[in-house]
Amino acid sequence: GFNTFTNDPSHVAVDEGRFNTFISVAGVGSTSTFSGDVVVGGQIRADSASITGTISAEDFNSLSDIRVKENVKPIDGALGKICKLNGITFDFINSGKQSAGVIAQEVQKVFPTMVVGDFPKSVNYNGLIGALIESVKELKEENNQLRTRIEKLES
Repeated sequence: GFNTFTNDPSHVAVDEGRFNTFISVAGVGSTSTFSGDVVVGGQIRADSASITGTISAEDFNSLSDIRVKENVKPIDGALGKICKLNGITFDFINSGKQSAGVIAQEVQKVFPTMVVGDFPKSVNYNGLIGALIESVKELKEENNQLRTRIEKLES
């Protein structure tokens, strides 16, 4: 089925036991906010959605096609930047739920475009993955250089 709801979270509802519902969120603004449990087996489409709580799905796909990107370039000095961040475990204040991640304020100092919002701040973890990939490549290059030096010393 196809259901359209207003931006008012009190009007967002999906028939119990219906798992192939398509939700299109229509609102005055470009952001739709949900709190509580939203369980959908189909698709949710909105320009932007802010969901308080946990999202569970079989898979998450992020738009990454080169055809929708411009000014593509590697992340320079990724290892040094990543080393300024701290991977942490923590408990959320409101729910007490344990989790792990990073601190948005730390990320914002190193990668300003990977953090959005004032309160609460959100982190683009996909962006961090790109930085981590480049960091691994930097470490691999350093490792190769060290192996070459060791081999020269041993011969």
